[in-house]
Amino acid sequence: MSYYDVRGKVYTLKLNIEGRWWHGYDAIPEFTIQILPKGSKVKVVMCSRFGDVGITPDLTTEHGYIARVDPSDLE
Repeated sequence: MSYYDVRGKVYTLKLNIEGRWWHGYDAIPEFTIQILPKGSKVKVVMCSRFGDVGITPDLTTEHGYIARVDPSDLE
């Protein structure tokens, strides 16, 4: 399996992750913090050339990650 094959798939978090929902430029607040607890289901919506992946708890979306994690943090 290729590293990029993880995009679009749903995984379970192995540890707690702090995510940041972005509300847009000049929004107040610009970000809202959300803790994604260990065991949460997340979807990979981005694979970086640096080896990490972008995740979101919104399992229906195709774009827009709230955290970047190492693929080894997912099962």
